[in-house]
Amino acid sequence: MVYSLSLLAVYSVVLTFFGVLSFKIGGLVFSLSLLILVSLAADQILAWIFKRPVNRESGIITALILFFVMMPVADPMNASAAGVLALAALLAIASKYFLVIDGSHVFNPAAAGVFLSGTLLADGSSWWVSSLAMLPLVILLGLLVIRKLRRFHLFFSFLLTGLATAVIFSEVSGFLQDKSLADFIGQWLLSWPVFFFGAFMLTEPQTTPPTKLRRIIYGGLVGVLFGAPIHIGNFYLTTELALMLGNIFAFSVGFKDGIVLRFREKRQLGRNIFEFIFMPNKPINFIPGQYFEWTLAHKNPDNRGIRRYFTICSSPTEGGIRLATKFFDKGSSFKKALLELRAGDRVSAHGLDGDFILPADTREKLAFIAGGIGITPFRSMIKFLVDSRRKMDIVLFYACSDSEEFVYKDLLKEAEALGLKTVFVLSQTPAPSDWFGRTGFIGEQLIKEEASDFSERIFYLSGPERMVENYEKLLLSMGLPQPKIKADYFPGY
Repeated sequence: MVYSLSLLAVYSVVLTFFGVLSFKIGGLVFSLSLLILVSLAADQILAWIFKRPVNRESGIITALILFFVMMPVADPMNASAAGVLALAALLAIASKYFLVIDGSHVFNPAAAGVFLSGTLLADGSSWWVSSLAMLPLVILLGLLVIRKLRRFHLFFSFLLTGLATAVIFSEVSGFLQDKSLADFIGQWLLSWPVFFFGAFMLTEPQTTPPTKLRRIIYGGLVGVLFGAPIHIGNFYLTTELALMLGNIFAFSVGFKDGIVLRFREKRQLGRNIFEFIFMPNKPINFIPGQYFEWTLAHKNPDNRGIRRYFTICSSPTEGGIRLATKFFDKGSSFKKALLELRAGDRVSAHGLDGDFILPADTREKLAFIAGGIGITPFRSMIKFLVDSRRKMDIVLFYACSDSEEFVYKDLLKEAEALGLKTVFVLSQTPAPSDWFGRTGFIGEQLIKEEASDFSERIFYLSGPERMVENYEKLLLSMGLPQPKIKADYFPGY
């Protein structure tokens, strides 16, 4: 997100230099610098007052979005215009600290900043990013962001309902009598900030609902509000207000509590694989297979920041919250800080999310394919089944490139009595002399040999993104319908 928005900012300066955009380069650079400076300073001060970790990349993202939504100053010496930008940035950051419930902010910070500053100063947003010259790069980078977040369902729900609403309102008002439907659709897509809004603001993780169905409803609701030209007197339903109203719905159906986790201990599970156990400050109701966004403040964070998504690998039947991950020689600053945690250190968690969960019907036949540390959501599910003594017919294909990386073998053995069959697959060559499982890779033949009734099973895939995509293609080529494939992945750290 930071890289995409930064590239867009550079692109806008280039367009201005060649006269494509009617701004002044000095005004653009000054506006962006002011927004970033105020955002980072406000975040630092408020984090110190509220004793919360500073998330610098979040502040930068907010400043960059404001840069594209608010009108840049034409003259850096214009204190009034500069004040509008500074106030928007200040209010946007402040919303993350004051407009919160149980530690989670309710509104998209940039939308809140624009709306509040416009209300106070009667100086609204311009959304100049919707300029036709900006559109090609906005679409390209926006699609990359949506793909990274796996939020195409959210984006298209918003896009289709927004367009349908705009068409209906235009038809009822008689506006379409003067132009064709195709011309109207083209104008709506090209002149409104549809793609920037839908890709960079609507998908903001902390203000979206936690499951796919709720995100689709959320996208549809915001789409209706976005496409409806509603106004009462001098009050207009603005783009940023449409998002904020949608945020209220998202918050009402989402996980509202911010959790503080105190580190208790770590255990080495395998070669370069560690499990971390935390104790939450309040009970957490989660479903096996779901994940949190974890925030770990640490000194000198690298450009990957202080936030990560990790699956909760513990079961709700256990007392603590566990995560397990693999470490590399040149890992991120986040992982280095994680490895250096001491008993009593605090980590915060937000945004409980995920549809990668067991079916409600225990009579369903399942097949799990885990690649490396992708075993973590399955550990949560299997531990839950073992502790609750629930039987399910499950075949687990567990693949690693190193025989020392297979973890939770005792639990997998215990679960055999409840219907779990584990097929260990080692790609390491040559295999150790004491290797007890299969060798090579998980392919069509292996699946058919170990799960001859594969067509009757729901397949769950978890591991590196490329692995998950490849196995999804394999299963589809074997005739398995898409609804019987559930995919999860981790991006690596």
